[in-house]
Amino acid sequence: MVLSNDPFNTNTPKIEEIRQSIQDLHSELEKLGDPPVPITGLVNSTNILRTNEYLERVDYVKTDLISSYKDYAKLLESLAKSVLDIQAGLLDVLREQSAMMEKKKTTAKSSRQTLTKSARKPRAKSKKTVSKTNTAKSATKTVRSSTTAPHPKAKRS
Repeated sequence: MVLSNDPFNTNTPKIEEIRQSIQDLHSELEKLGDPPVPITGLVNSTNILRTNEYLERVDYVKTDLISSYKDYAKLLESLAKSVLDIQAGLLDVLREQSAMMEKKKTTAKSSRQTLTKSARKPRAKSKKTVSKTNTAKSATKTVRSSTTAPHPKAKRS
């Protein structure tokens, strides 16, 4: 399974942008600080207007922050999906390779069995059998050499 586009390369800059946006919005919220304290010398409506302006700015920043978190979550979900797709593809590849290895093993076993059946190797002889055979061969050589041909260093008459 081959993915047509690499989500890690295309989404990485976007993640960084969104993360930076979130950090900027958090710092902006910190700059806004606490709501303004009512000033006793001002008219009550003026204090309410100051608080309202503050709340509007905070609401605007928080709305942007929520939007950024939403984008960030969507991007992370797509990355997680891509990772799971890649994992599934790798599992498929591993299964295929395992099946090929099993097929090679069974093919090698069957060819070894065929080879063994067609050209069987003689079994190793026990020490007793080997010594009897060697003794018999040496005796045969002695008899042959004495009866068939004269010794090369023997004097000819």
